Amino acid sequence: MKLDGITELKSKSKQSRKGDFTKEDNWIEYFEWLSKTAIQFQETFNKY
Repeated sequence: MKLDGITELKSKSKQSRKGDFTKEDNWIEYFEWLSKTAIQFQETFNKY
């Protein structure tokens, strides 16, 4: 990746959670966790 004079930037980040996606009763809980995590990632890495 080339960014204004910076030759290369690499970063890895992983967030995980155990869950059973076959149980529809838990889908709302999983979605809320995913939404919260996505917002935190965006707030943290938005400046990059």
